[in-house]
Amino acid sequence: MVVSIHRLKNSKCLCSQCQEPSPGYDRLGARRFRFVPLWGYIVEFLYAHRRIQCPRHGIVVEALPWADGKSPITQPFKLFLAHWAKHLSWKGVAVQFQVSWKNVYDSVKHVVAYGLKHRDLEGIRHLGVDEIQYARGHKYLTLVYQVDKFRRRLLFIGKERRVKTLLRFFYQFGKERSQKIVTICSDLWKPYLKVIKRKLPQALHILDRFHIMGYLRRGGQYSPPRNLSTAQGRL
Repeated sequence: MVVSIHRLKNSKCLCSQCQEPSPGYDRLGARRFRFVPLWGYIVEFLYAHRRIQCPRHGIVVEALPWADGKSPITQPFKLFLAHWAKHLSWKGVAVQFQVSWKNVYDSVKHVVAYGLKHRDLEGIRHLGVDEIQYARGHKYLTLVYQVDKFRRRLLFIGKERRVKTLLRFFYQFGKERSQKIVTICSDLWKPYLKVIKRKLPQALHILDRFHIMGYLRRGGQYSPPRNLSTAQGRL
């Protein structure tokens, strides 16, 4: 199903750089843009971009409200693909809806970028830090979660589990927000302990019971670092 789209005559277009209205310059060839499928049919928009003469940026391509850049898929279709990418593999989504794997990747990237730009980081009082192995050969990711009672979500993913990885989160999080953290949970990984001690001296540091008991079973004697608070009831 192909839907042809035409602009009203004498209508001004928006500059793709500054979003300001500008007069038209010429028209490019028609392009197709994938839209959300209807009743199992592939839906495409057919539209010929106009180039405009912007006072600030010169001759540029007009901005479209339903597509951006050179992407061959519309923004509503990106949301559609990103939604299905939560339930199926990216390859499965590409096969099911007859798009490329890169189209699915770009859709997920678009939604994640929008979420990061508009997310609210105020009011966070409790954090959790952990790592996850994503490949063989001790390849890890550092994860930071918000673990407040009524809101739990992933805040940060960093490659490797080194000091600078966790420091990157706190640089993004900000000093003012860090000072309002009440508790933080982590395991006994020394780079995490070092960063938490430095960045959250006021917070109650709750250590992972599983790792402490495993350490003691192996014959070790656990001695928490100075200024490291532990919740005895949790241990």
